[in-house]
Amino acid sequence: MINIPGGSTTQGTQLIQYHADGGTNSQWKQVAAGSGYNFVSVATHSRFGIWESTDGGQTFNLLREVTEAFGATDLEMDPQNPNILYASFWGDAMYKSTDAGHTWAKIMTGLPAGADYAATGTRFSIAISHPKGSPAVLYSGFDWNNADGSYHKPEVWKSVDAGANWTQLPGKGPTRADSVENYCATSGSQCSYDNVIETDPNNPDVVYAGGSYGYDLSPQSGGIYRSTDGGQSWLNLGWDLHPDFHAVAMDPTNPDHV
Repeated sequence: MINIPGGSTTQGTQLIQYHADGGTNSQWKQVAAGSGYNFVSVATHSRFGIWESTDGGQTFNLLREVTEAFGATDLEMDPQNPNILYASFWGDAMYKSTDAGHTWAKIMTGLPAGADYAATGTRFSIAISHPKGSPAVLYSGFDWNNADGSYHKPEVWKSVDAGANWTQLPGKGPTRADSVENYCATSGSQCSYDNVIETDPNNPDVVYAGGSYGYDLSPQSGGIYRSTDGGQSWLNLGWDLHPDFHAVAMDPTNPDHV
């Protein structure tokens, strides 16, 4: 316990974060009310993977543990069946669970043969659209290294059978600026963090791909694209916008609100 005198607080206890070793490891300290501040260490964890809470976030259980190098990056729940989950893991693969996350199986059929996802630190961005009475449609976007070690620009992929099989989408548009190919690596690969695929929850033909700004396009644009025909063609929406795109959210009652 560390006592730091000086002053008092009427706000009760608070939590602050500090670095005891120059920034390598963070620790949380409880600040107690009184004539001084008493700091009490609280244990932290460094376990990576998929966690689940069934009590509104009060407690969590680790469903699938992985090493830090292969931490979970995306998690999608089937809106028609909450026991069906889709997850991606950094530099590894995409997985599906049909028992609420207790067991997982890879869903990589149709994706590039011999690809080295670990070498490039591939992040698979996943999106699902599953309107009631229709099959589940999934999209994924990512870059990768080929078997010979060469870099492959990011592409968008689609599954119309709930992840069992994947096909590569054309990615073209009416102009070069409307091409979704290389959407998150136009100025060097940023697909590990500037990479989001999202689809209309009520219309699987509408899909968005967000990444990094196209400084090499003329005029400069890009970074965010939309398809209204299931990924067969794309339209560049990135005009006068911030270069990095990390998330897209839609109002489920009005998907025009993006």
